Amino acid sequence: MTTGDLLGPAPDGDAAAPATGELSGVGRRVRAVGISEGGLAIVIGLLIVFCLDTEQLTVIPLLKDITATFSLSPAQSAWVLSATGIAAAASVPVLSRLADLFGMRRMLLLTTLMVVAGNVVCVFAQTPAALLTGRVIVGFNAALPIYYAILRGRSRSGRESDKYSGAMTFVIGLAISGSYLMGGAVISLGGGVRTVFWLITVLSLVLFAFVWLFVEDIPVRTRVPLDYVGALLLAAGLTLLVYSIGEANDWGWGSGRLISLLVLSVLLLVAWAVWELRHRRPLFDLRVIKRRDVWPPLVIAGVVAILGINGALAISNYVQTPSVAGYGLDATVLMAGIYLLPCGLTIAFGGGAVGFVIERFGQRVTSIAGASVALIAFLWFSQVSGTSYQFFILSFLIGVSYALSYTASTAAYLRAARPGEQGMLTGAARGANTAIGALGPPIITALLTAAHVPGTPLPARENYDRVWLFLAAVAFVMLLVGLLVREARFDQRPADNTEWLDGGARSRH
Repeated sequence: MTTGDLLGPAPDGDAAAPATGELSGVGRRVRAVGISEGGLAIVIGLLIVFCLDTEQLTVIPLLKDITATFSLSPAQSAWVLSATGIAAAASVPVLSRLADLFGMRRMLLLTTLMVVAGNVVCVFAQTPAALLTGRVIVGFNAALPIYYAILRGRSRSGRESDKYSGAMTFVIGLAISGSYLMGGAVISLGGGVRTVFWLITVLSLVLFAFVWLFVEDIPVRTRVPLDYVGALLLAAGLTLLVYSIGEANDWGWGSGRLISLLVLSVLLLVAWAVWELRHRRPLFDLRVIKRRDVWPPLVIAGVVAILGINGALAISNYVQTPSVAGYGLDATVLMAGIYLLPCGLTIAFGGGAVGFVIERFGQRVTSIAGASVALIAFLWFSQVSGTSYQFFILSFLIGVSYALSYTASTAAYLRAARPGEQGMLTGAARGANTAIGALGPPIITALLTAAHVPGTPLPARENYDRVWLFLAAVAFVMLLVGLLVREARFDQRPADNTEWLDGGARSRH
């Protein structure tokens, strides 16, 4: 690797491949375009998050348009939104780990092509089945965890790794802000859901070109056999878990079908854990994941998804409620996006500053601070009337909490990831995010449908107070987990069964 590489040269020291003294093809292209490596890294990260990660936030406000365009039933509309999450639960942890085995750049290109293909199917879909197929294909998307793994692989110190975490939080905040506004802007300009699918397709193709031209691979490979049994058990367990939780409200929380599938999913995940622990060279090394510097940040990464996404969606639903209900603000889809701008912009610009907070106070204190902000914010909001300016304040506080907690948890598990473990741990974080995050929507839906304004299908005002209290309880859980965070040490020694690639195995452990 060379100093011309997009994401920096390979780390120094015995654990690094030696520099050749010449620019690689990627290095020459980076120099030719005249943009700094950091600038290109942020552009690529922004495209990844906007096209492949926050795309769901763009589609959600267009649900009515999706239903009309494709003549969907209510159940089919729900499936259009949930299909990507279920597909991600099955595929993302495995795809991220395969990046350790076969190459980060190769898997990043593959997962980007999957998103392009899925959106093209959605653009030309004429039936609900075709649309659902496209949404499933979009869900096979491990680009963000793989990109985090690339950033960790390029880091030469813990401080540099923390800065990458903060930069990516900045990118996520910008993408969230754009995603909130995009759906409403498309509707305001006379477009529809096919317009959104086209825009994401074009941006995904641009992303593919940027990755192809400017992203160098990480010169390290994990040498473990493809564990088909372990991968199948993990995919099946996570898929059933996410699917059953998503259907909880329709089936009933005490229904035999729900309980049976939940029990089966737990049994599959237990079987997977036993299999991996007994395997001599496991695909997922649970001995690494269960360390104190790893599992608490992974849990926080999942819990913060419940707070961020569901807090924002609850705000969006509330402000769009007609004032005839006695409490709504009559906001349009575009105006709802504006209410959420403080959240996205605070995540963006707060994320850049959190790296310095982590450096000064550590990952544990920063995680606790983020959880505390969320706890206080949702407890406060459960006691106020919900005026326009109060929603702007709540949106801002959610952004502060997310910036602190998400950046600190990411910094912790990236520091803990040794070469050869990056894809495994970033994939595990996304798996936790998907599995734990799946708890939020059905619980929020159950709380909002517990009672209605008389004579209307609109949720009663007190339902939202229960939502804020539930989110406060989630923040309290995140606070307790934050107390268990152990400061992670940046370690450049290759993980077990890992080797550097520089014309041969330079070091093997």
